[in-house]
Amino acid sequence: MQLIASILLLVVITIALGLWYFGAIIVIVAFIKTLKALFTTLPGKLYKKRIKEKIAFNPLHLFSRQKWIRIIILFSVLNVALYVYARDWLMHENAQHTKAKEYFSTGEVLSSHLGFLTFILHPDSLTLKPLFALQHGIYNLGIVHLPKEDAEDALWYHRWFIYPYAKQDALPKVNRYLWILFPKNDHSSLIVRFLMEDLSIKDIAPENYRVPQQRFLEKTFSVIEKLSTHPIRDPNMQREFMEGFPGLAFYYSLNQIYRYNGPAPAGRDNLRYEPWYTPHNEAQLRWYLSFERQMNAPQIQELYGKQLAKNQSLLYGAILNVTEDLILTNIDRMRFKCDSDYMQTYVRVRNLVAGEDGKENGIFYKLPKEEFNEMYYAYFEMIRPSFYKYISRDRCGYDVYGKAVLFTSRSEKMEIDSAIESEKSYLNKLNQQLQTGDK
Repeated sequence: MQLIASILLLVVITIALGLWYFGAIIVIVAFIKTLKALFTTLPGKLYKKRIKEKIAFNPLHLFSRQKWIRIIILFSVLNVALYVYARDWLMHENAQHTKAKEYFSTGEVLSSHLGFLTFILHPDSLTLKPLFALQHGIYNLGIVHLPKEDAEDALWYHRWFIYPYAKQDALPKVNRYLWILFPKNDHSSLIVRFLMEDLSIKDIAPENYRVPQQRFLEKTFSVIEKLSTHPIRDPNMQREFMEGFPGLAFYYSLNQIYRYNGPAPAGRDNLRYEPWYTPHNEAQLRWYLSFERQMNAPQIQELYGKQLAKNQSLLYGAILNVTEDLILTNIDRMRFKCDSDYMQTYVRVRNLVAGEDGKENGIFYKLPKEEFNEMYYAYFEMIRPSFYKYISRDRCGYDVYGKAVLFTSRSEKMEIDSAIESEKSYLNKLNQQLQTGDK
C-alpha cells in the first residue's frame, strides 16, 4: 500500500516540479524579452504597441513539440533515477521502519530539487512555498509510521526543513514589512546603529519583529533535543545523524541570539536575563559533550574521513559558543566559579582547537585556510575571546592558548586591555565574586 502511495506521490512531485520549472522559464524569457524590447525599441508612433508585440510570446512555442517531449521524458527519468537511488539507500537490508521509508524515498526526490533551488533562492521565497508545503505533506505522511521513541523524525525534519537555511547560515525572514530595516545581519546595519546609538532610540523593534525566526529556532532546538535524547535504530540514519549533527549544533548555538526580539547586537546579552536561557545552554552543553564522546570513537572518525577536522571544529565551536554564554551569565548572576564544569570545558576545548601557541597543532589548523581564518578570528581574536582569556588565565590561573596570528599589529596586552575596558560591567561583578574567595 505504501509503495503504491509512494509511486503516486512521485507522479505528483514530477508534475508539481515540472509546472514550477515551466513557470520559471516563462518568467526568465519574459524578463529577457522585456529588457531587449526596452533597449531596442525607438520612441515614436505606436511605441507601446511595438513594445507589446516584441514582448508577446507563446510559452509552448519556445521549443518544438519533439523537444518538449524529450524534455519531459528526460525530466521524468531524472526523477525516477533520484527515487531509485533514495530507495536503494533507505530500503537496505537492515532498514527499520520501512513503511515510513516509502514516503521518505519519494520525499528525497523533491528535497534534491529544493536543495538545488535554495542555492539560488532564499528558502522563504514565495515561489518555493508550494514545493515546501508538498514536502511537509510527505513528511507528515511518513512520520505516522515512526515510533515516537525513535529520533528519525527529527533527523528528517533537519534534513528537509532546517538544512536549507543552515547550509547558507540563513534564518527565516523577519516580518516582511521590516526586513529591509532589520536584516539578519543587523549588527552591520547603518540604519539600526543610527537609530539606537545616535538617536538613543532603544525600542525600535516591534513586539512581533522576530516571531518567524523565534518559531524556527524553537523548533530547531526541539530537533536537537530529540536527536540527543532518543535513539535512531536504523543504521543508515544513525550514520546520517553523526555526519549532520556537528553542523546543526554549530548553526543553532551561533544563531540562538535571534530568539531575542530585537537587533542582534543586544541579543545574546539580553537573553541572559531570560529564566529559560541558562538551563537551555546547560542542556546543549550536556548533549554536545555526549556527542563528543561518540565522535572520538575510531569508527566514527573513519566515517568522517577528510571531513573529520571540519566536523570537530563545528562541534567544538558549538561548545565554545555555549560555554562562553555560561561564563558571562554566571558572572552576571553573581555565581561564577573558576572550577565550574563550564569553565573547565571552555579552557579544554579552547586549547584543543587553538593548539599550543607557536606550534600550529590545534584542530583549527587542519581546516582549509579560509575556514581557519574565519574560525580562528571568531574564537581568539575578537574582543570577547580576549576577555575570556583574561578571565580564565589571569583571574582563574589556567594555562590558556590562542594568541593572535591573523592580526598581529597590536600586542596581547593591548588586546586584553581593550577587552577589559569593553566589558567593565562584567569585570566589576567578577571582581566582587573573586574578592570574596568564591573561586
